Amino acid sequence: IYKDGECACGSREYPDLAEYLKYILNEDGESYSVSFWESAEEAEQAGQLDLLEFGSRYPQAEIQGVFKLPAERDGIPVTGIAAFGFAHFSFESIKLPETLTTVGAGSFSHCELKSIELPDSVTEIGESAFSDCGFLESVRLSDSLACIEEKTFQNCTNLTEIVFSQTLTTIEGYAFFGCEKLGNVTLPDGITDIGTYVFSCSGVESATLGTGITVISEGAFEHCLALTDVEMLGAVTSIGAQAFRYCERLSKITIPETVYKIETEAFRFCHGLTEITIPAAVNTIENLAFETCSNLTKLTCENNVRTLGDFSFSSCPIKEARVAMKLLSYIDTRNLERVTITSGTNLLANTFENCTKLTSVVFESDVTKIGESAFEYCTSLTSIQFPDSLTTIESRAFIASGLTEVTLSGLITKIGEQAFADCANLTRIVIGENVEYIGREAFYKAANNVNVVFEKDEGWVVSQNDSTIGSTAIDSADLQSLATAGEYLTVTYTEYYWLRVKESV
Repeated sequence: IYKDGECACGSREYPDLAEYLKYILNEDGESYSVSFWESAEEAEQAGQLDLLEFGSRYPQAEIQGVFKLPAERDGIPVTGIAAFGFAHFSFESIKLPETLTTVGAGSFSHCELKSIELPDSVTEIGESAFSDCGFLESVRLSDSLACIEEKTFQNCTNLTEIVFSQTLTTIEGYAFFGCEKLGNVTLPDGITDIGTYVFSCSGVESATLGTGITVISEGAFEHCLALTDVEMLGAVTSIGAQAFRYCERLSKITIPETVYKIETEAFRFCHGLTEITIPAAVNTIENLAFETCSNLTKLTCENNVRTLGDFSFSSCPIKEARVAMKLLSYIDTRNLERVTITSGTNLLANTFENCTKLTSVVFESDVTKIGESAFEYCTSLTSIQFPDSLTTIESRAFIASGLTEVTLSGLITKIGEQAFADCANLTRIVIGENVEYIGREAFYKAANNVNVVFEKDEGWVVSQNDSTIGSTAIDSADLQSLATAGEYLTVTYTEYYWLRVKESV
């Protein structure tokens, strides 16, 4: 068929197909639902036929062009499309009447539709209504629609455009699962609920979630390989399990200040993330939440998260961290270069052991104790500012580190055995006035000619054990000399315990 010299086959309407339809009287007795098939089972059976068999058995289903659905039959309006009513049809387009209110479950599944416009009279679309429509490119939803049901557009692999109505409140699970060409998505403020895996395995590149969304559901954007940025405009309280898992290009996301829970595997394998800030309201980070974010180098989490799951930040090459003390045992510290500790009082044993890249440590919390081997073999750590609250440095705490100067003033009273041993670059040591215990070999193998200053040089004794019984007193005059004090502490009496008797020897 040619019109003005051009083929008009694709725009031809086929009203005659209406004679083959089944007209099913609805419960109200005043309207019809239509279907090509006698039953949903028949539609499913038709879908199992090969193309030749399908065409020979149902020739009227092989429609190319536009099919116009009738608005009425014998004066009775057509208001619905029955479940699986036109499933497996090969027509490219359909015009729906303004009388239509309901599109049944699976009604157009496996069709060759390229576009669909739902009249504003439509208030309900059943689940899987357009699932597996591999040719469907664009959709205009009704302005009266409140809910997109489960799997409505699942596996519509060519769907690139969808206009969401402002009346929508709910998008149920798997609604856009597998929509590989779905690009930018903006969900209106009226939407308050999105179901599980709603955009999973789709081609979403960016997503803006309106102010009504308070929960990011399980798997909502899981395996969206093209997703680069997400904007959450609402007061989101939780990010569901696997919500962004395998979003390998996700590089920009701001977690709202209202979030209190990040669930299992929420950001696992998000290789595009380079930095993340955990808001103060978060009290739960579940297992594997950020595991193997292979480019995550900067982490900010200042609050003491109440519940931290196993491997929360495992295999994340974090270089810079601003975190609470508790979180340190959940991150791989081997790549750390700079760390600021914002809360916590007890730095656990071995916390930074073998962190050979660590150059800077800042304590902003009232730390009272640095645990055994906490900074052992931190060879790049050349200086450290101890907090005023610190009282105890346990054994081997800084053994073989790169420190060049140590000032042990303030409230520090105890320095454990080998605490600063093998610090070959250590050239200056200040023993504060409150220090009263220095363990054996605390400064063994410090640099040659190290300068040692005793802020309190009276009352010191050295002993073969940690008791003053049988001890040897040290002349305070000897400790007033930088050279002698250094010789005593690092060579002559390095294998002794140093104890200070406050009143008198």
